Amino acid sequence: SIALALLAGLVTNVNGWISDSNCKPSVSASMVQLHSTSQQSREQQDIHGQQPAVCAPLANRGVYFTVSVCVGTPPQCFDAVADTGSDNVIITSCVCDDLIGTGCDADAKCFTGTNKSTTFHVAEDPVVEFITFGSGTVETAIATDVVDVGGIRANMSNGLLLIVNKAQLEISGDFQGILGLGLPKTGTTSSGTVMEQESASGLSTSTAIKRPSWACILFPDICDGNDFDQSYRATRQGNRIKDEQLFLRAAGVRRFSLCFLDSGKPGAMRLGVAPFEHPIPQIGQQHWGVSFVGMSVGPRSHAAPSQMIFCGQDQKTAGMSSPCGIIPDSGTTLITGPPQQVKTLETKLCQEWARCRELGNPSSNLFQDLLLNCSSWLSEGAGLAEIPSIFFHVEAGDEVKAFELTSWAFVTQSFDEIYPDKSFCFSGFGEMDYVTKDNGPVWIFGTPLFYEYVVGFDQISRAVSFEQMACEPCTETADLMSLKPRFLNSKPRIQNEGHHIRRIDVSLPL
Repeated sequence: SIALALLAGLVTNVNGWISDSNCKPSVSASMVQLHSTSQQSREQQDIHGQQPAVCAPLANRGVYFTVSVCVGTPPQCFDAVADTGSDNVIITSCVCDDLIGTGCDADAKCFTGTNKSTTFHVAEDPVVEFITFGSGTVETAIATDVVDVGGIRANMSNGLLLIVNKAQLEISGDFQGILGLGLPKTGTTSSGTVMEQESASGLSTSTAIKRPSWACILFPDICDGNDFDQSYRATRQGNRIKDEQLFLRAAGVRRFSLCFLDSGKPGAMRLGVAPFEHPIPQIGQQHWGVSFVGMSVGPRSHAAPSQMIFCGQDQKTAGMSSPCGIIPDSGTTLITGPPQQVKTLETKLCQEWARCRELGNPSSNLFQDLLLNCSSWLSEGAGLAEIPSIFFHVEAGDEVKAFELTSWAFVTQSFDEIYPDKSFCFSGFGEMDYVTKDNGPVWIFGTPLFYEYVVGFDQISRAVSFEQMACEPCTETADLMSLKPRFLNSKPRIQNEGHHIRRIDVSLPL
């Protein structure tokens, strides 16, 4: 493309830094990689958990959270989406801004590597990678440079993706990039994160979240394929050289955690956290995933009901590892699952909610209609707390543990711009068919999970953790999080923006 040609044309003899064993920089006549630590020392840190803990603030953007990601030498910093459903570090290139028709705003923040970062390198004939989100496709060029998050840095050798065309991307706000925090892969496949990556053989099978469907209405090519020239894609990707590496793995960070706060308050991403007290084995091959063995519905702050409405062990057939699966995904706004199971869940919530049950035959539509008219009842009695909680049951070694998500997590409220006193509430559930051979129907638990729990991830032991703790903002000492009090939230979280939706390759296993 013109963008890549321009990017390649800018590549001249760029002097870079090379570090010796004492980390003292020296100048090289050609670009040489900068290693903050040796591969051996990184592995030792991974095994023994010796990476010191740091806390990186997460800026609250309403429907997603961003973290400051600094790229290059000297550093250029960007607000990137903290996304456990993506693999890559993706930043918008200023080459995108220089061209007409690439969808980039000339005033938007962007990265300049050539003649500005001494550690930057891109091939003379840059390799292209097409990345597809629920809100569109971007064209990226693969490059090398130093990346820093919260004072922890690593050299992303052929692991930095620079956006050179985002004309098909429809996303609200100032999108500057993504920090991929996905599962380290053990196989050889390069595709298959929650964020779909296009393959050289053409489009992979995928689906989009069906509710809300505004993205598909505005950009039907997002849901039904796209207009990119596939022979061009195959030619450009046939010689792909992108290293499949995660920033935190490259930086020697073994464990990390994420948690969110509402009302515009910042969340927190803690890197190098202590071993989990209650680890849950992760079962995913392509995604962070846990064994989902049942969903139940009951009163808030009560013991989890034992009666499962779906995904119980009785639905596990011969050869399956689990009846269902859950992907904890910080980059998705909704909780998504198979359409029929979503309807069953909302119907059960209506049945167990007295106000809904009294209106007639409990149903998913009745539940949604009552939420939509929340301004008529939200100030009465217990308010939001009268809506039952959902309890998801997961396998944790030799036992099954139940975790509660209250209505505060999965119900949001929006206010009318013309009539401020009028508000509407919405269910945080979306429909998506993703059925796997080994793990049955797969649910994606998006931001509601991270509002209710501190969610931890261990890249070496491949475990996750859900802790009912207060999400404490970052402090200079990165204090440990205290237990969250069991209080009743009577008002929903406010969300006036559209959902941050996800596109997923459903042909791949969990």
